[in-house]
Amino acid sequence: MDKKFWKTAEGVELARSVFARLLSGQSLDRLSFDEHEGRLDLRNISVPSPTTLQEMARRGEIPEARAKKPRLQNVSLEGIDFSGADLRGIRLFEVTIRECRFDEVQFDDLRVWKSTVRNSSFRGAKLAGTYLGAWHENKGNEYTGADFQGADLTQISCPAASFQDVNFSGAKIIDVDFGASSFVRCTFAGELRRVIFWDRPPTSEKASPNPMTDIDFSRAELHDVEFRGLRLDRVTLPRGDGHVIVRNYRCVLERGIERLKGNNALGAVLVHELHWSHPLRTDGVWHRDELGENDEERDAMSNLLNEIDAECGQAGSS
Repeated sequence: MDKKFWKTAEGVELARSVFARLLSGQSLDRLSFDEHEGRLDLRNISVPSPTTLQEMARRGEIPEARAKKPRLQNVSLEGIDFSGADLRGIRLFEVTIRECRFDEVQFDDLRVWKSTVRNSSFRGAKLAGTYLGAWHENKGNEYTGADFQGADLTQISCPAASFQDVNFSGAKIIDVDFGASSFVRCTFAGELRRVIFWDRPPTSEKASPNPMTDIDFSRAELHDVEFRGLRLDRVTLPRGDGHVIVRNYRCVLERGIERLKGNNALGAVLVHELHWSHPLRTDGVWHRDELGENDEERDAMSNLLNEIDAECGQAGSS
């Protein structure tokens, strides 16, 4: 549906019926919709205004608590196209989502608990600052076969989600600590800035570690990206000249710290990385931009790291 439809009397009534059912935990089975590419067509729909939600609660169409904070609970969304929708402020609790599209959706203040997302698309979705990976009652959210290409994931809260067969290519991932979130067969492309991937944070309630298995960063640019407690033996690192990659990571850290002691900010970075590094990790990666304030400094630090890596390799083979 185009945006104009939802402003007509028919569109307003249909949107009201849709959210009356969803916010009451009911399915959309009995409502009549057009289809778009094999999915129910709810493109460009908007959550009703707070005034309308309050009116719906007074009439008994939705629970009163759902009028203040619109929450979908214990419902299943399957085969629905929400592309271009305005779903700001929505909450999802124990929701199952299958074969849905949320491309270019405005998701301000989205919060998700104990939910499962399968084979659904969030391309270009506005998800900055949302809560995608909450941990509640010993359960996190599961995303399998999800597509976040081009989505804005800036400053998302994601302490304990599970991502499997997920495409993050071109997503805007800035200032994100993924905590105890787990990743299996995921692809990243484009820039990541100030991002932390963990094996498992020491304070996490989630018991299982992050396998970080079959992860592809080959077309990514990693700016200040940390891999704490992870081995990276099943990770494909970036290609090209923008990064410095070493194959004797722990040795490079230890020798680099000694050589840079007291006279270089990079030395402090290496100390920090050594503290969080897995004892068996072999591969290390830095973006050149992290290694100095200008090209001369970056070249010098790149050469030093590569030189130390070569020394460590020779020492290990002797």
